[in-house]
Order: sequence, then C-alpha cells, then structure tokens
Amino acid sequence: MVNKGAHILLFTFLFIVVSHLTWAQSFTASVNSNEVSPDQQINVTFTIEGNFQRITDLNFPEFNGFRVLSQPQQYQSTSNINGVVSKNYQFTIAIKPISKGKFTIQPASVKLDGKLYKTKSIDIQVVSADNISKKPKSGDTKTVISDKDVFARTLISKSKIFMGEAFSLTQKVYSRKEIMDISDIKFPQYEGFLVEDIDIGQLRVETEVINGIQFYVIVLQKKILFARKSGKITLKPLKLKLDIKEIKTRNARNQAEQMWYGPTIRYAEKVTQSVTAPSVSVQVESLPPEPAGFEDLIGDFNLSVSTDKETTKINDPITLTIKVEGTGNHHLLSDFNLDLPDDIETYEPKIKQNLSLTGNGFKGYKSFEYLLVPRKAGHFNLPPVTIIYFDVKKAIYRTLSSDQIQIKVEKGEGNYTGDLPTGLSKKEIELRGKDIQFIKQELGEFTYKNKPFIGSFIFYLYYLIPALLFLLFIIFYKRFTKFRNNVALFRQRKASSYSHKKLKKAKKMLSANNTVSFYEEVLNAINGYLGDKLVLSSAELSREKVSEVLLEKQLNQELIKDLFELIDACEFARFSPSSIPGNMNSTYQQAYTLLIKLEKAISK
Repeated sequence: MVNKGAHILLFTFLFIVVSHLTWAQSFTASVNSNEVSPDQQINVTFTIEGNFQRITDLNFPEFNGFRVLSQPQQYQSTSNINGVVSKNYQFTIAIKPISKGKFTIQPASVKLDGKLYKTKSIDIQVVSADNISKKPKSGDTKTVISDKDVFARTLISKSKIFMGEAFSLTQKVYSRKEIMDISDIKFPQYEGFLVEDIDIGQLRVETEVINGIQFYVIVLQKKILFARKSGKITLKPLKLKLDIKEIKTRNARNQAEQMWYGPTIRYAEKVTQSVTAPSVSVQVESLPPEPAGFEDLIGDFNLSVSTDKETTKINDPITLTIKVEGTGNHHLLSDFNLDLPDDIETYEPKIKQNLSLTGNGFKGYKSFEYLLVPRKAGHFNLPPVTIIYFDVKKAIYRTLSSDQIQIKVEKGEGNYTGDLPTGLSKKEIELRGKDIQFIKQELGEFTYKNKPFIGSFIFYLYYLIPALLFLLFIIFYKRFTKFRNNVALFRQRKASSYSHKKLKKAKKMLSANNTVSFYEEVLNAINGYLGDKLVLSSAELSREKVSEVLLEKQLNQELIKDLFELIDACEFARFSPSSIPGNMNSTYQQAYTLLIKLEKAISK
C-alpha cells in the first residue's frame, strides 16, 4: 500500500516538473504580390522555421523572366522557452519582371539537419498597370483574399441549406507579418442555429500560402451549426485585436552604434491593430410539406433492428436493439414508440452512441436497447420499426422500415405469470417464480486472530506514511509553484545552466569537427543566456535592446564590445566557415569565459 502511494506521488511530481515543447520544421516561399505591372518590384521571401541544428545546401531558383535587384537580405529571430529554441530565418530577394506575361518562380531547396525541403513554385502574372485587379475575375479559381496585411475571415462550408441541415463554420485571422499576441476576441452569437463546438485545443500560429503569398494564420474557432429557422440569416462579424511584429530600420545615432551595428539598424516593434471579419449570410430553405410521422430527422441514414434471440421462456427477457447509423442530426433521437403486444412488457431503453462531428453534422451511430419481458407463452410478432428522414442531397423524404420479427415464448418450470413490478434487472426478473429462500439459522463457528490487524502499529503506519508524504508533497509543490509562477526570476536563475548545456553540445560538435553546428550551438548559448538573464522576448532580442539593457546595468563597454564581436564572428562562420580565421577551440574558450564574466557582472 505504501509502495503504491509512493509511486503515485512520484508520478504526479514528474508530470508537473517535466514538460516538452516540439516545433515543426518548414521551408516556404511567398511574394508580396502575384499580379504586378512591368515597372513594379516583387519581394520574394524564403522562410525557414523550426527547431533544427544546421542549415546546409541552401539553393535559390534562377528567377527566369526576372531581373534580380538585390542579394538575399537575411532576417533572423529566435525564441527560447525553458531551453527549447525555435528559429526563424527569412531571406528576401527583390526582383523585377523583364516583360509582360505569365512567369513561374521555381522551387528553392535547403537541407535542415540533413533532410531535404523544397518550396512550392509560385506563378506571377505581369500585366499592364491598368489591368491589375484587386480580386479574381469571373471564372478565376483563385481564393478570394483581402488586400490588407491583417484581416479576418468567417469560412462556411455551405451558403444555402435546408432548415435542420448542418454546415461547418471556421473563423481565422491572417497577417503577412509575424503575429505576437491576440486579445479582446468578441465572438458573435449565432441566433437561429443550434451550435456544436469542435475542440481545436490551444490557439497557435501557423503559416498558410494563398496565391503564392505567405500569411501567418490563427484558427480562432470551429463550429457545426444546425439551422432552426428559415430565411436569410446574417452572421454577425467577429472582432479582435492583433499584435504584429513590424521590422523597421533607422540610421545609427552615433559612432558607437555605427561601429557595433553598422550604419543601418534593424529592429522589431509591436503594433496593435483592430480587426473585424466581414459578415456572411446563409440562405435557409424551408422543408417541403412534412409526411405523417416525420420528427425532424435530417441527413442520410441506415436503420437496423435485431434481437439477441428468437426463442425464450415466460419472464425470460429479450433484448431488442434499434440502431440508426449515418450522417446528420440523429444525435437528437431520444426514443421510439414501440407498438408491442399486450403480453410483452418493456422498460426504458439503454442508449449507446459513437458519434463524431463533421461538416455535415454528426457521423456514426446511435442505438437503443430495449428489454422485453414476455408474460405469456405463444408466438408473438414484433411490428416493424419505421423512421422518416429528409434527404438533403435529393431534397426528398425517405422512409426506412425494418422487417417483422417473430418471437416464440415457451413455458418454463415454476414460472410466475402474475403482474411484476417495473424497474427490475434481468437477473431479478429471472428469479421471480421461485420459492422463497429460507432464513439460515446456523451461523457456524467464529474464529479469532491472536493479533488482529486493525489497531496494530502497522495498521496506523499505513495511514501515517501516505499522510506525511502528501504533506511533504504539498509543501514542496507550493514552493515550486511560487518559484515557477515568477517567470522572470525563473528565467534569470536558469539562464546560466541552460547556456552551459548549450556549450556542452557545442563541445561535442567541436570534437566531431562539425563547424556549422558548432557555431550555431555557441550562438544558441549566448542568445539564450541574454534572453533569459535580461528577461527579453525573441522580438526584443536585438542588438540595440541588449546594448541598452546592459548599459543600464552598468556593464563595462569593453565587455559589451567583446560580446557583439563574438556574435558577429559566429554569425559569419555559419554560412562561410572556411573564411573564418582562427579555430573553434579559441571560439569555445572565448564563449565560455565571456558567459562567466557576464554572469558575474550582471549578478552584482
């Protein structure tokens, strides 16, 4: 008992302490516009995202039909959460069409940790300036999107339905720039509909390429709606606020900034925008005149009726199962009116279902198990079970009926043929008609133990040890929670240990003579330390911001200069390792010594 309790406490502790974050890897291409005039510039952006160790064999396309205006402009961001790093690299190339016509930007390729990734090709239409359209022309199969950088959409699977028919609704927010946060979401009320929610888990940022243009996307909610009234129903708009990351540039203010960052400084700034999704309308048609017996069952269904046996005895129950399977609103079915013979009693059915939400309603089955108890011998016919539903695909009513089932009831020994109370279980019903069980008069002999377990030392020990362990667990957990809830303090205390773990990985890459991975791990260690120790987000982890915070903490300017020189050397070595002077041993020692100096200086 003690061992079992200890295992439970240990499992609970490990579940709280250990958490893992995983990041998918992707390589995508996007353009700022896929329909331009000959004198317009196109920005092609290649984005690498995920948790990877090294980038190799990065190959851009030839851009046939275009004139290349600039070399790839690189932008990098890194997020570090509890030591797990997610990287984002963007390479932007400016091109200009040579002539009018339709051109294709061929795929680019890259290897992430040895695995090959390719982007999709992008079609570019070059037309005269007067012919550039904001929306697709009639007959164009392209997805209609907003021409804004940030917008929201309400997507519905059907715009014309019958009353009671289901359709799916998905609400998304789009941004061409990186999404940092979302707030003040105001979802509309869906009056005139029965609403079923689809669980989408936590909100997360994904990427989606539409017509060759990449967007950051958040799926806000998914629902299945069943229309409850006819007519044109307009769904009210969704409203929210979105924080996006704007990448801006400015000139260096003084010689020190120019020496450290260059003449032009790139930095990120959070911008908040209010977003409203356009309203959408649904045309709900009334059903044709209803036949007798129709009970608002809409969809596409099959009916099956069966019994567990066809021969039984008086008072021996039979199970009648009615199963409705298909897609629609059969989750609303509650009961059937069975027209049974007078000599057969029935009870409330046992309902089972296995249903999942789809865009057309619930898919799966719902079954009803009735317990039938015959009170008289003979042959009985169970009448057919009938359901009527409206087929939305054919716009007609359909009737499903089962076959008639014949039951043979035989007499049994000692059967009781009088009235029975309702609410009995099958086992209790089978015992009816038998003789009364007599009271047992002889109790037998009692046996006593010399040392009873109840009241012994071990008995109380079994209660005391789990109580003490639980008390210790509560004390530890409160201290642990208090520490973890202070995110800034947690990051600052763990900054040094996380950075040294990264340096250990770098040392392994050093031993394996893996140049690119070595410099990436050194950069991860330095950037991770700065982000955690200075409590900066990935968006704030710029040279300007880091320098500003370090100077506020009165760090030696020579130490700050050594820091950025080491970062520049590692950044350059990742893509041109052969041109870096010196060796990796000295870089490792510099990084190790620098982190120790920074820890001492910042912790004063």
